[in-house]
Amino acid sequence: MIRVATRFYAFLRERVGRQDDTLELGDDATVGDFLEKLAEKYEHALVGYVFDADKHLRSGFAVALNGENVKPEEFSSRRLRDGDVVVILPPIAGGYLNKGSLTPVWPWYFPE
Repeated sequence: MIRVATRFYAFLRERVGRQDDTLELGDDATVGDFLEKLAEKYEHALVGYVFDADKHLRSGFAVALNGENVKPEEFSSRRLRDGDVVVILPPIAGGYLNKGSLTPVWPWYFPE
């Protein structure tokens, strides 16, 4: 068994309710296996947002393995090792800048 860490950023952290987690996988696990296990563990929070109904990663999201981008066609072949870190990065989009500020404003972020 190997242990692979993940961190949750942006709205993923809010949906999951935590900053990070560690999953245990078989010795021959791939990035695809990791994503499948993550979708199963957090189905209530991630399916329909990050993963589609078949638990496949939705377009627009990126996956990084130890800080290096992993293309979707590599998910089933990129092997993981004990101590690796896999992160799902949400799409970057939207928002606007306040006049005189470089801080983005996300209209849906502010409570009414």
